[in-house]
Amino acid sequence: MAKQSEDKIIWRLLLCQTNLQQQVLDESRDKFSSEKVKRFAQYVRTYARVHTEAFMTLCAANNYVAAHHFFRLISDCALRVYVATLFEGKRLEKYIDKFFAGKEPSKSKYKGKYLMPEYIMELIKQEDIYGDIIPAFQKEGNRSTHLSNFYQPEITESVTDEDKKDMIGYYGSLLCFLGGLLSRLK
Repeated sequence: MAKQSEDKIIWRLLLCQTNLQQQVLDESRDKFSSEKVKRFAQYVRTYARVHTEAFMTLCAANNYVAAHHFFRLISDCALRVYVATLFEGKRLEKYIDKFFAGKEPSKSKYKGKYLMPEYIMELIKQEDIYGDIIPAFQKEGNRSTHLSNFYQPEITESVTDEDKKDMIGYYGSLLCFLGGLLSRLK
């Protein structure tokens, strides 16, 4: 039975890698309006590739507590890319300029409100894109990202094979979401 469970985990890792390749890294759907938008997408793709490879390496090494951090990293990335999809033309380029300058989206406004993470997640939910998935991943990622949470026994206890399969599957879903956002960039 353990071999069968291990095979399912390996299969999910391969599916996660496929999601990365086909949903995020595939440039065949790109129709960007400027070189700046294209460069932004390239940076996002590099970020996603590097972090997904690290996530998969940690999973393969059975270090799921460390792999868990990558939920937060990729979901933060998805929030920033989502914000970019809200803008077009000069507003999009202005947002990308802020991104390249290392400024947070919260310094930008959309429909009169600052783009704080809560507002961004509210916009995603209103669009009914993946429902509550991003807020859930943000919250879930916090469980292992911050040192203050490591006193909780469930963080340091062993992770079941079912947890491992779920974690990899959810991460793959995040990659699909990110890839869909990249295809919306103009």
